Amino acid sequence: MTNGLSLALLLPLASSLCSALTVGTGTRDHISSKKQHQEFNSSAKCPSLWTGGGQVGKPSEVDIVVSHCNHDLSWLKREIAQLSNAGMPVKKITVFSKCGAQVTGAPDGATVTALPNVGRCDHTMAHYMSQESSKTKHPGHIVLFIKDTHFLHQLGERMRPLHEVVGLAAGPAGFGCGHETTGTGSVFHDTAILGKFTMKTYNFRRIASPYADMSAWLSAMHVSLPQPVTPVCHGGVFAASRERISAGAAFWPAMEKSLARSDNIEEGHFAERSWAGLLMKFDPEQSRLMKCKADDVSTWDGTLKGCSKPC
Repeated sequence: MTNGLSLALLLPLASSLCSALTVGTGTRDHISSKKQHQEFNSSAKCPSLWTGGGQVGKPSEVDIVVSHCNHDLSWLKREIAQLSNAGMPVKKITVFSKCGAQVTGAPDGATVTALPNVGRCDHTMAHYMSQESSKTKHPGHIVLFIKDTHFLHQLGERMRPLHEVVGLAAGPAGFGCGHETTGTGSVFHDTAILGKFTMKTYNFRRIASPYADMSAWLSAMHVSLPQPVTPVCHGGVFAASRERISAGAAFWPAMEKSLARSDNIEEGHFAERSWAGLLMKFDPEQSRLMKCKADDVSTWDGTLKGCSKPC
């Protein structure tokens, strides 16, 4: 582990839901994929994009947004120091407190704002983006979204150090996920299969939304997924450039309103699976090549698996 502490070591383990989903937009920008295309065609080795990796950059400044419920934030000071040591200066920290508990351990200078206890961390993210997307954006300005707790409940995934998450967001993709896959599974999912995803119950509790499935929710939000595959970032920890946040200004308010229906809701699981597809820049040719590379596809959520086919 270099230049950063693994978030899994620093955050208290707690079963805190932050639902997930993956979508794309008609305003998506695309980046050149020539080098990665050559990698796919010339090597059997799976490229870093398969697990959500890629070219990293150095941010000019970093803002941190924390979705807080009731856990101490003393660990955050160590993370800020690690980011600073990696040349990633943190300029602003905003803590959104949602459960009525006193915020303890917050770094000096942090702004604490109360929000209704709805939609969990995904509502917090949508609220922030809705409020901030119209503001002036500067090159290299990155926003890191985190929670006050983390429980790694996705099999076949591990935490990225936060300096790597921020570095990916400062690179051409404009987005970095706090999780990366460790086995043969990819962060990319088959769009058509993912669109049929539902989560009507969670931990034996009914959380069903008014929507038949994820594709129906996306349609109501007036957004669409990239085709034929789309990236997914689980876990409620990611970073995005302000440029990418501003690109979604038209639909963040609809997402915020949808996620305000209640606390633990199916819409949150849809939203979790949307962040990477909404915010990550990648060439459409890469989407086609990712699907070509897959040996198999999950029939439950469309996860691509294998990554050994020549393309």
